[in-house]
Amino acid sequence: MTPDRTLGRWRYWRRGAGPIRWLFVVVGWNTVPAQIITAFGNREDPI
Repeated sequence: MTPDRTLGRWRYWRRGAGPIRWLFVVVGWNTVPAQIITAFGNREDPI
């Protein structure tokens, strides 16, 4: 978990969550309930 560039958002990385190496999800915590901003698979290691 790392902070996103936008205040109130966090980046989550999960290895091995499916057929792709990494699942990347950005969650916005400024709303109730929290909102998924984007999610996608990535082959390269997170920064």
